[in-house]
Formats: sequence, C-alpha cells, structure tokens
Amino acid sequence: MHILLITAAVATERLSYRESDPALGAMLFKALLLTAGLLALALGLLLLARRFGWLPAAARANTVDGMKVMASRRITPHTSVFVIRHDGQDFLLTESSRQVTLLRANAAVAETESGE
Repeated sequence: MHILLITAAVATERLSYRESDPALGAMLFKALLLTAGLLALALGLLLLARRFGWLPAAARANTVDGMKVMASRRITPHTSVFVIRHDGQDFLLTESSRQVTLLRANAAVAETESGE
C-alpha cells in the first residue's frame, strides 16, 4: 500500500525543468511563418521580373562581346539549337552533352524596326 501512495505522489508532482513557455513556441512559429512568407514573396517577384524582362541586361546575359543569342530551343533533354548573330552573320548551332555543331552560317537579314 505504501508503494502505491508513493507512486501516486510522484505522478502528481510537476517537474519544473520540463515546463516550457507556450508563448515561446508561438513566437518561433510566427517567425518561421514570416520568414517563409518573405522568401516566397521575394521568389515570386524575381520570377515576375524575369518573365516581363525587368531584370538588368547583366542578369539576362543575352549579348556578350558583339555576339547576340537571337533564339534558342531545347529539342531533347540533352540537345539545344541556337541562332547566334555575330558581325552581321547568323550562325545556327546545336549543342549537346558531347559537342557543339555548326549547322549553317549566312549573312544576317536586316532587322525590322520593331527589333525582331
């Protein structure tokens, strides 16, 4: 009977080192939620800027040393086709995981006023 009373007394005692402030957990959750929201907002703004061309030219990297990528198209998971203009000539290139191949080179057609 004494063992039963001692067990019951121990079970009802609170252990002070195991108590935690519930407000601390709520603050941490709010901070984590706010951080995740700000990161999502920043990513969304970056994607919008990329989509509508609001990024500076350095971020787009379309023209380098007089070479301009006029068009590019992925044709397989490992192969892409590019039209590159350099010194008034257009070059049609294919790039794969193993090589780059020049398919055609010819004089560039005069650009229209719209810049296409």
